[in-house]
Amino acid sequence: MSKGNNGSTTGPTGLSRRSFLQGGALVAAGVATAALAGCGADTEARQPGVAPSYVASEPESWDKEADMVILGCGIAGACAAVEAHDLGLSVLVVEALDDIKKCSCTLSGGWLCGVNTELQEIDGIEDDIEIFIKDVRRCGGDFGDPDVIRAWGEISGETVDWLEELGCDVVQRTFDAKTAGSNSHSIARDYMTNPIGNGLGWMVGLEGAINERGIEVLYETRATTLCRNEAGRVVGAQVATKDGQTLNVKGTRGVLVSTGGIGGNIDMWATYAPAMRVIKEEAKTVLSAAPQTCMGDGLAMIHAVNGYIYPTLANYGGGGVVVDPNEPANAILLPYVWSDNLIEVSSEGKRFNNESDFSEYFSERPYQDIPGMWHVVVFDDAARQSADGQAHAQPIIDDAAANNITDTVVSADSIEELAEAFGIPAQGLKKTIDEFNGYVESGGPDPFGRVLFDRKIETPPFWGIEQDIVVATSKG
Repeated sequence: MSKGNNGSTTGPTGLSRRSFLQGGALVAAGVATAALAGCGADTEARQPGVAPSYVASEPESWDKEADMVILGCGIAGACAAVEAHDLGLSVLVVEALDDIKKCSCTLSGGWLCGVNTELQEIDGIEDDIEIFIKDVRRCGGDFGDPDVIRAWGEISGETVDWLEELGCDVVQRTFDAKTAGSNSHSIARDYMTNPIGNGLGWMVGLEGAINERGIEVLYETRATTLCRNEAGRVVGAQVATKDGQTLNVKGTRGVLVSTGGIGGNIDMWATYAPAMRVIKEEAKTVLSAAPQTCMGDGLAMIHAVNGYIYPTLANYGGGGVVVDPNEPANAILLPYVWSDNLIEVSSEGKRFNNESDFSEYFSERPYQDIPGMWHVVVFDDAARQSADGQAHAQPIIDDAAANNITDTVVSADSIEELAEAFGIPAQGLKKTIDEFNGYVESGGPDPFGRVLFDRKIETPPFWGIEQDIVVATSKG
């Protein structure tokens, strides 16, 4: 059971929409999740003689049945599955991957925020839901739904505590200007799990909770169609197994769609996020920070039953690195969490932003101002050998070497040789590095507002990692 502090009843006899959302569907850190227990038209509400705007698609028979059918088992679906089970429901989960730990959460940076957690209380950190809401709305450009943001904030702290109780190894990260991994929040409310640097720890804990409860998960099975009865109610789904078999699965109490949003479907992104139309045309390459199985299936199914899809912004940055032809999104280099002596340069060899600022990473500016919207992260071997270099760059270097990738991850004995490898003007790159080293001597700030200058870029071999536009998550 999740801990409740709002007076709502939990358990098989006290299941309510709020109590279920409290434990599962809404706690997923902004992952698009839709509960479709009653989606569709109501025959009693239609005017007599008016034909329904849908075609009933309930099959003659069902292959599997459960109280709650959950489509997708990332962090959203996994949380919902555990909570639904603990509320006394039978649960059936459908997952396209062969392992829930390969989901978007694992590929993410791994941060989860929570207000008034037990760890905050232990550390004497005072927090407030109103400050949380202001932080989220500020960082989201005030495009978010205020009611959803408030609901998320109200349950965020107990969600972090609940995940820790389930077995996730939760670590509180207190950020300052020197170690800024996220300056989204004005109060220390960021949490990660071990291993630091991705979201694997969340999914390891949730996988253990699912296995401990014996919740049935149909792996390597993709949901394709939502099924509606004559009254328009969503009552189940058609799913396709790896071997091509079609199964009809029934949800007697409801169907939850948590398939990961738009993911890597760039055409769908261009449909739902107009800014992506420009990016699709102008960017040299557009990568996705989602697994290859995440292609907007859920949104397509919701659209097919006339479900409402909240418009989403193009949440993208310039951190995608190709180190595996089959999974290009597996390598995302985030300079703002590693800013001692690296720079980002355009194809012209020029810096264009404050590499240490989170707000510079996920924003339309500055990437739309550089040719092809791609750039190269440049650092020296001293930086590679530093703690941050080993945490953030070395795994990418190792993966590239293992996959014989030599065009996106390059080392060179000289700046001129490095520039030639990426087709960057050598004189321009050398001038840029000399200017950066000058700011190290003076302490800055530079014209971009950067104030973090620890070491010069001067120790060979010199490293360059090409980064392309990467679409992060669809939050809508």
